[in-house]
Amino acid sequence: MSPIRVGVIGASGYSGEELVRLLANHPGIDLRIITSRQYENMPLGSVFPNIGRYGNLPFSNPDQLEIISKETDAVFLALPHGKGLPYAHYLYEQGKVVIDLSADFRLQNPLDYELYYKFSHPYPELLKKAVYALAEIYVEQIGSSNLLAMPGCYPTGVLLSIIPLLKKGWIDPQLIEVFAISGTTGAGKTLDSKLLFSEISENLRPYGFPNHRHVPEILQEIKKMVVGKPVGVLFVPVLAPLCRGILLCITATLTTNISQQEAEDAVMEFYKKSPFIKVLSQGIMPELKFVLHTNYLYFSIHLLAEKKKCLVVAAIDNLGKGAAGQAIQAMNIRFGLAQTTGLGP
Repeated sequence: MSPIRVGVIGASGYSGEELVRLLANHPGIDLRIITSRQYENMPLGSVFPNIGRYGNLPFSNPDQLEIISKETDAVFLALPHGKGLPYAHYLYEQGKVVIDLSADFRLQNPLDYELYYKFSHPYPELLKKAVYALAEIYVEQIGSSNLLAMPGCYPTGVLLSIIPLLKKGWIDPQLIEVFAISGTTGAGKTLDSKLLFSEISENLRPYGFPNHRHVPEILQEIKKMVVGKPVGVLFVPVLAPLCRGILLCITATLTTNISQQEAEDAVMEFYKKSPFIKVLSQGIMPELKFVLHTNYLYFSIHLLAEKKKCLVVAAIDNLGKGAAGQAIQAMNIRFGLAQTTGLGP
């Protein structure tokens, strides 16, 4: 198989840099295009000397869409929400595989963009064609789509942790409570006084409550798992003095009597063909150090039968499984490669 010709639009942001770092070690691709207005015409190695391979590849201007289209088979969009829409539209119309890491195609209801992202979606017809590329759940759909909407980092951790339980009907979808702690790279490489070291260090800051942008995304996907049932999510994200990583504590009400072993066995069976999902048993809880700089999600289930409650604890790297890693995993699926290609064992 010939190498997949790949481009990354927005290659100098946190997710873009992580994409390029992972792609540089991917044996099945040929990285042809990287874009950055800030570093236009500068070689990759002069900006990120630690990446190695492709060090002489220059950053180009993202508006050279005809060249990008001609030189690539697949293009990753690692741009802020709303900024990649014209690129996605053009490249999709040219028959390219578009893998978008922003929220621009995650939500199926265009009205949600006006409410949560404060813009009117210019291509509502594309929302119907986009596949929500949660890699372990929608493998078949990803394999046949040219427009892959990568899930957000928080929704990736939440959904992958509870979908097996939802599909079994073991937890009540009407109120799922999520408390999450995240590192600062989730906010992107923006100039914001709230992200200054002196503001973040030795501090914890809840934010985005009660209408965080990831809530409609989580609700949308839960509804697919429990068709016709009422759903609800209470989501409290907290910014921590960390560069990367997300730790989630998810609480739900049990709807039936199940044993700890039964729950763990069922979830392990559900993910038996998913190389990046690790279910911890025997009361072990995940930690950030298990997942940093990887594409893995670790989670554990803890039943409180006497209180009819279920606690799920999960950990992911927001730039790995929550962004660039999962995007490359989706690319691998789309082009018929092993999911682990370029992402480690």
